[in-house]
Amino acid sequence: MTRKVALLKTLDNSLELLNYFTKETPQWGVRELAKAMEMNHSIVFRILATFEQHGFLMQDKDTKKYSLGEIVESSQTIRYGVTVGSRSPLYTGASNKVIMAFLPKEEQESLMSNGLQPFTNKTIVSEDALRLDLEKIRAAGWAYSVGEYTESVFALSLPLFNASREVVSSLTVGGPEFRMSPEKIEAALQKLSQGRQLAVITVPREKLILSTTMRNPKLLKPVEEIIGKSII
Repeated sequence: MTRKVALLKTLDNSLELLNYFTKETPQWGVRELAKAMEMNHSIVFRILATFEQHGFLMQDKDTKKYSLGEIVESSQTIRYGVTVGSRSPLYTGASNKVIMAFLPKEEQESLMSNGLQPFTNKTIVSEDALRLDLEKIRAAGWAYSVGEYTESVFALSLPLFNASREVVSSLTVGGPEFRMSPEKIEAALQKLSQGRQLAVITVPREKLILSTTMRNPKLLKPVEEIIGKSII
């Protein structure tokens, strides 16, 4: 095994480990996590210790168990974060709607048939309005929202696809509304597109691919076309 492959395997194990910290299982001991992951406990311990050193995890001094302690520091006074494992409906917010927009029509209709609950006064609760919004997002290749799920919080998102060209997730940047003025969106969108390329390199290609739009960021519709049509 080459050093490069070994490093990628270590990275893969490390990222997989973080996925075990959810709302249902927020704390793990070294041996119980190693058993759940079917991995040598010494390797698990080293990964946990590294994450703790960098602030991604924290260890309870009494129980010796680890839990999420991920803090992305900012030079700004206010920051916004989302807890790993948290859930929100697909019809609200850019990170969710950019997924819903690329689902088959029947799945979209099935989701809407369960009802559209308002979370803020900007949540779209009209099925017709949501259908139109999803069409615009699909045509544009990206989504932008402000305050749909959480007041005064923006989200800018791109879809991620698997090898069967099915949408599986989204790549999103978000934060307080005042930090993302319209003139900053285009630059942020290009950064997301670059991150999308990186995701394809990191994740096995049989699991994730680039859509035609994502291969060529120039095919993304201009910011002014989307903001002008009020996809928020």
